[in-house]
Amino acid sequence: TIPRVNIFNNNGKLQTYHQISFTYRENYTKRWALGAKLSLLSGIGYAEFNASKSSATVTSTALDIDMAAKYRLNYPEGGEIKFKNALPFKNLGAAITLGTTYTTKSGIFIMGNVKDLGFIRWGKKSYSGSFDITETNVPLVGNPGEQEETKLQRALDEGAKGNTEQKRFITPINSRADFLISKTFGP
Repeated sequence: TIPRVNIFNNNGKLQTYHQISFTYRENYTKRWALGAKLSLLSGIGYAEFNASKSSATVTSTALDIDMAAKYRLNYPEGGEIKFKNALPFKNLGAAITLGTTYTTKSGIFIMGNVKDLGFIRWGKKSYSGSFDITETNVPLVGNPGEQEETKLQRALDEGAKGNTEQKRFITPINSRADFLISKTFGP
């Protein structure tokens, strides 16, 4: 029955998608080249959760909870990914990659890339929500012999369902930039 402060504070993000790309590279001179990649994206699954305030006191029969969180979700009911859910072109997006290389007269090689700068638009069957729950004496109900963790999870799920909305949303994909300078010494 000891209060657990910040016990559920956490954040995380998971995003999976197919990427179909067309790449083009051109050597404009012996020392300078430029390339680009255009991609069509098809989202498979997305989950994002951010809990910034949480405390819980659990007894054998009840739960006192204070929690605030935001989440976005695009997964099938039950969280089970089947083959039909992984088929392309359900949640469309686009991305671009740009890169260049240059070699100086003194032999220094310079390369720069901006990779996968893009987004995915998740469909109307997606879920977005936030909650700010302060409840006391929430009953932990369940079947005889059921684990306490299962009862706790059920109580938390019920508290979070109140502010869930099914709607589209757009997310950026994991973009990055690379930069490299190198020089070969010797013959």
